[in-house]
Amino acid sequence: MKYATVVIPFGYTPRWLQTVISSLKKFKNERDFDIIVMNNTPERPDIRAILDTPLGEDVQVCVPPASQRGHGGALDHAIQMVKTPFMFALESDCVVLRDGWLDWYASFIRDKYTAMAGWFWCAGEEVDDERHYINSSATLYDNQILRRLRSECRQNPDTIIAYGINNEKRMDHKHSAKKILEKEMGPFSETRGYQQVYPVCPKPDKWWMEPGAWLYYRASCQWECARVPGDIVYNPPGMQPEYQLNYYGDSLEEAYAFHFWGGTVAHNFEKHLVTVPWEAQAMQWWLMREHDQWELWVPEDIRKMSIEKGIVRSLQDELDYAQKRVHVVVPGCHYRVYHGNATEYITGEEPEPGILGDGLRAEFLYWDVNGLMVKFLEDPMEGFEYPGQELVDGKYQAFVHPNQCVMCED
Repeated sequence: MKYATVVIPFGYTPRWLQTVISSLKKFKNERDFDIIVMNNTPERPDIRAILDTPLGEDVQVCVPPASQRGHGGALDHAIQMVKTPFMFALESDCVVLRDGWLDWYASFIRDKYTAMAGWFWCAGEEVDDERHYINSSATLYDNQILRRLRSECRQNPDTIIAYGINNEKRMDHKHSAKKILEKEMGPFSETRGYQQVYPVCPKPDKWWMEPGAWLYYRASCQWECARVPGDIVYNPPGMQPEYQLNYYGDSLEEAYAFHFWGGTVAHNFEKHLVTVPWEAQAMQWWLMREHDQWELWVPEDIRKMSIEKGIVRSLQDELDYAQKRVHVVVPGCHYRVYHGNATEYITGEEPEPGILGDGLRAEFLYWDVNGLMVKFLEDPMEGFEYPGQELVDGKYQAFVHPNQCVMCED
């Protein structure tokens, strides 16, 4: 039997997928492994990156159920598919770097009471960061323990948890209620209990968490969670993005694997308009780095084939298209606000409509969990109200989505 199954949740990043698969196929280990790619975007053609190239040989592709097409959900679904003793959870913006990378991870598994081996966030425990756990970017897990915890999550029907210093507070995980009731929760996507703060305690205004954070905290209550050496490499101060990569090993030069960060975030322009300033500032750097790694790891004939088949865009076409999808929204700027999605107006694919009561000038005030709070500079017409619209100090305000806003010249 093979020792492990490498599981890679995937979507939107065909270059990164070719890069990580190429690195996995390049190096040898004493322990053998299978590869499963969890295709979270089957409606898109990105999986052709391996299916229509030789890189797909000996790689299994699976489409998770619609309810589990996220990073954590895809890993949860893969647990039942893995037939090997261990699962190695990997991300598409990672590479392994040398022979024996899997053997190195396996050296941290002392016995059947070691649940995982991976890099521990904030290993020095002095960094002012909310992440104090082993996440799933390049981590080896005992699959028998994963199966037990998957069953535990699915058998737990409660949506309300107690937390706080003496567990005197309560939080209702409404955002997960459907998955909980339909028994679709798993250890990578579980959010009940341990959140992003340390010591262990949930934060009511931050329900989102890194895939595998709950898994680490739950496992550490009962099993060993082995920490592999590694660290973060930062870009120069003030530069976006702040993080360059993670390395896993005793040093950058002797690392067994890299996690490059931002691989999927860099492709947010494929999903929606890029409205956040730091994302827009980092996008070109991310995409150029991605292209450099693609050229470094993927054989030239496969790169050429991928361009010719339209599996990936040329670098310049990618940069041009991404820039077209940037529409930064910042407080104080003036926008025209529409009742519907104005993406086509922003990208220039369609002219702005002249519908009565639509496209009113407004000033962006601040972000909120409900969206953008804007103050209208001209009064909305009766019958054309915006969500949550109310009169404040003589001016109408409402919450809108960034994709409803088109920046004004003034």
